[in-house]
Amino acid sequence: MSTVIAVVLALMSAVLAAVGTVMRHQATVRTGGIGRAWVLGAVVSVGAFALQAAALVMGEVLLVQPLIVLSVLFELFIQVWWTRRPATAWQWTCGAAVAVGVGIFVVFARPQPAVHGRQAWILDTVVIGFLLIVLTLYLTARRTRGNTSGLLFGLVAGSLFGLVAVQINSLSDPFRGLTQTLANPTLWICVLTGAAAIVAQQRAFGRGSLEVSYPAMVSAEPVVSMILSLAVLGEKLSSHSVGTYVGITGVAIMILGVVGLAQANAREERRAAAPRRVH
Repeated sequence: MSTVIAVVLALMSAVLAAVGTVMRHQATVRTGGIGRAWVLGAVVSVGAFALQAAALVMGEVLLVQPLIVLSVLFELFIQVWWTRRPATAWQWTCGAAVAVGVGIFVVFARPQPAVHGRQAWILDTVVIGFLLIVLTLYLTARRTRGNTSGLLFGLVAGSLFGLVAVQINSLSDPFRGLTQTLANPTLWICVLTGAAAIVAQQRAFGRGSLEVSYPAMVSAEPVVSMILSLAVLGEKLSSHSVGTYVGITGVAIMILGVVGLAQANAREERRAAAPRRVH
């Protein structure tokens, strides 16, 4: 039952995330800054994150995160409805690849929860090492310019968001009450990681082309979270080897679709905003 609830929450989160993204994009195109519509879109995005966190508490990272990726596809549908601007054939093709890839992974890989529990020291050690790598990327991004900087900041933001997903899921295992949860160092590391991810996200949007930074961001999050869930949370894929390989193939299709669709969406958004900037 918890798995069904996790799936429903994840899909609801993906829809809200798409709505919030489109609202902020459209508000930026119209006003060029932060207004009421942009703030409302940000509030919707916060709601999407809350649902994602709830889904991660109820289910496995390997199940929830691929479903969250569908927000890129939902964003395409909402964008077409909102702007009355038809999508390109390439956008629909990439969107179909995202849906097919996610479906293949969920059906064939059949993610399983950890069997032997989790070792907190392993999680903390991996997190520290991972953060050192991300810090190196961040410092490199600050020293570079243009698309290279945008790409690196996008990878940093997506990686940190992926780490946040793993940390939220790890908090659900030892949950014994509000007091103990608030006293858990992982909670506050998660908060700091999320804040750093938001900072890196804003830096990514301000450096280079959105067609470079946005795909890096949306593809890094599921990849990092899924790898870490396998490495430190003890989650498993289907024990059937054929199903596992097919599921991994689904992940590859999903990532290719996400990158292609994110690039296409950013390209169309730039083209739509260009005439307004002339005036």
